[in-house]
Amino acid sequence: PRVTITSQPAKDDSTTELSPILQKGTKMTFHVRMDPTSDKPQKANDTQLMVTELEAPNPETNTPGRIVWVSDSEAPGGFSPSLLTAEREHEIKDAEGGCEVRNWENQIGWLVYAVKWMYGKRLEANFDLWVQDLKRFVEESQ
Repeated sequence: PRVTITSQPAKDDSTTELSPILQKGTKMTFHVRMDPTSDKPQKANDTQLMVTELEAPNPETNTPGRIVWVSDSEAPGGFSPSLLTAEREHEIKDAEGGCEVRNWENQIGWLVYAVKWMYGKRLEANFDLWVQDLKRFVEESQ
């Protein structure tokens, strides 16, 4: 339901406020609810992430905009990379009548099997919902 920006690369020494605009090197905490369709109160699961790639869309070449973030193993509460590393990529590009949104995630490490067993179906449903919501947001913003 929300994200907290925890740090960003310094653009200059005079800026101390954190921007809500993601950029390469932004570190953030996703406060995740595992069942976003439920109206019942849920404990948020905090996930530490860092933006590693960011490209604006280029309509002239039909190149999609993309953002990639990975789990931040150095953040408090982060997992050791050998236990679990997750990388999520989103691509957004113009399409006839709206936009096309593609999303995928790669996970590696010893805990991947437990994550898939415990949360696999739920994560798939949540990712589908995320893509639908992102597509709707982008199209309404155009």
